[in-house]
Amino acid sequence: VARNKTEVAREYLDKLNDPEIPTQTIARALHRKHKSLFPTVENARSIVRTLRGARGAPASEATHKREPKPHGWNIPAGIEQVLPCRRFTEPGKWLLINDVHVPFHDSVRLTAVLDIAINEGCDHVAVNGDFYDFHQISKYERDINGLDILGELRVGQPILEQIGKRFPGRKVYKVGNHDHRFDKFLMNAVPELARSERLRLAAYLELSAMGFETIANTQQYMIGEQPIYHGHELGFGIGNPALFANNVFRMLQSSLLVGHGHGSHQITKTYAGKPPMTVTFVGHLGLRQNYRPVTDQTTGYAILDVQRDGTTTVENRKI
Repeated sequence: VARNKTEVAREYLDKLNDPEIPTQTIARALHRKHKSLFPTVENARSIVRTLRGARGAPASEATHKREPKPHGWNIPAGIEQVLPCRRFTEPGKWLLINDVHVPFHDSVRLTAVLDIAINEGCDHVAVNGDFYDFHQISKYERDINGLDILGELRVGQPILEQIGKRFPGRKVYKVGNHDHRFDKFLMNAVPELARSERLRLAAYLELSAMGFETIANTQQYMIGEQPIYHGHELGFGIGNPALFANNVFRMLQSSLLVGHGHGSHQITKTYAGKPPMTVTFVGHLGLRQNYRPVTDQTTGYAILDVQRDGTTTVENRKI
């Protein structure tokens, strides 16, 4: 039975079983023994390099990848700062809200959204970032007559307590860039105390006692099959949704649900040979503020429905 050049080269490599033999040496031997298959040394070398993973096939697919020879290094492990993605796979309906910005929240719309979610059978809830505004510790211009940090906390905590009691399933609190102002302020003002987890926002609010699971400032999470960020974590502006979506498609190569931009959009793109990818922008639930009295921002929320097989549908709703 006639064999092709890849089969002959693979058989020869298996016979040698020595990754230390130079590729050029093996190529010369193949050319010398099988000139009809390998008319030149370079042709044989190209096949051997592919089989060893040096070119062509990815290293994971390489048949004869060279392993580096150990030399007794003692390298301390590095520090991985990026937290792993959290996954919530429970079937059922989820309410997702973001950018409430207490104390600048829209109490009428927020109340209506919570009622709608419970009436439609949502067991789970995700507060997807910027529940608080923390205006007084912003790097931007502040209103000296506005509520201080403790005042904002006192307004928001009863809302979270009610949400915790009314939704019997999983409850997620994602730390957004505004929420993170609390921990960042503490770290800058009193770094010695900031090391204590008991003084972080999640502990101060006693979120775990309310049943909430906290997703850190830059951490990603998934509800069913839907990847979710607040939106600030990716490091590029969200003011232009089309540009933001293109960056998501390029960097993450997956669908994504975000808030942060205070607009309600869905942008879908299809690449050849791949399933469609969609970036869903969920609207906010805040009131207008002095820094932007005229705005085209959109209030809204999302309902996610997770099936038992993990299939997840997203309904992005405007108000």
